[in-house]
Amino acid sequence: MTAHDDDDEAQPNALQDISTSVNATMAVTTQADKPRMIANDDGASAHDAKDDAHGVDASEDDAKRARDTEDRATAHAKKSKDANIERAPAEIAVELPEPLAEWKTTAEHELAELHTFRRAKLLDWFHVKGAINTCIISCPADPLRKKMREMRDNGVYGSSMVPYLQLMREIFDTCGEYVDDLDEEMDPNDFWDDESEEDDDDEDEEDEDDMDEDEDEDEEIPVVSRGGGRVATTVAAPPAADAAARGASRSAPSNEEMASLQLKFREFQLFLGQYFSTTRKEKEDILELLVEAKKENFDDEIEVIKFLDIMQRQNKIMIDNDDNSVYII
Repeated sequence: MTAHDDDDEAQPNALQDISTSVNATMAVTTQADKPRMIANDDGASAHDAKDDAHGVDASEDDAKRARDTEDRATAHAKKSKDANIERAPAEIAVELPEPLAEWKTTAEHELAELHTFRRAKLLDWFHVKGAINTCIISCPADPLRKKMREMRDNGVYGSSMVPYLQLMREIFDTCGEYVDDLDEEMDPNDFWDDESEEDDDDEDEEDEDDMDEDEDEDEEIPVVSRGGGRVATTVAAPPAADAAARGASRSAPSNEEMASLQLKFREFQLFLGQYFSTTRKEKEDILELLVEAKKENFDDEIEVIKFLDIMQRQNKIMIDNDDNSVYII
């Protein structure tokens, strides 16, 4: 082998050594950079995760704001609906007479109670009908009573009780139109029965005639002496007149008494309406009413009977003498 051949063989070996060295250097560099690349990847992942978390928070905030907006809208709609259903009383342009003003106060109280039941989702027809009946019985104006009676009897479309409350609101707001249609106030004639008094006078005259006849007969009885004495003769006294049998006739009340009776009459009408409402009745035995009235300090039974009679004349109730009962009409 010549020297030239040795040079040719050594050259490829040198190239192979250089290639091996370069590969080793690249391998070292790659291993050194790998942690840095991993670190960069982790940083990017963390940044992406942070962005994702921020996106989730933003989505939750948006959802919460949307819910709040929806809740406010629902509350506003409910408030608007309630305001339409439970409208405040309208201002009355005229001054109401005392009986009508007292009735208006009672009617507003009844309507407020119905709205309380409505908000509690407990309102039913018995509540509504009872309140209407109370307002009818205690109302001092016949056209106003007819209007409420028509509403009660004809009903409204649908099964909801709300339209009744709205109609009651409208009727109560128009009560100022009926100031000239009030029932006549009670007067002494309601408690002073001329016919009964005449009957009483006739009975008194008959009693006096009977007594005179008895005295005449007594004078005609001969005196019979027995042992120097006179036979005792007893003249039967006339039977005492039964005040209840004669009716409720009394002496005419004074002006002060009439004012008190008128107030008591309005209170009695309110009692009767609320009694029928709470018991959910439309008919009651008169004797039972007398018992219940006495519990509310209406102690005078004759006075209560007179009150019922006046209410019947005003077409608020009906008294059935056959079964001795009072009906709401």
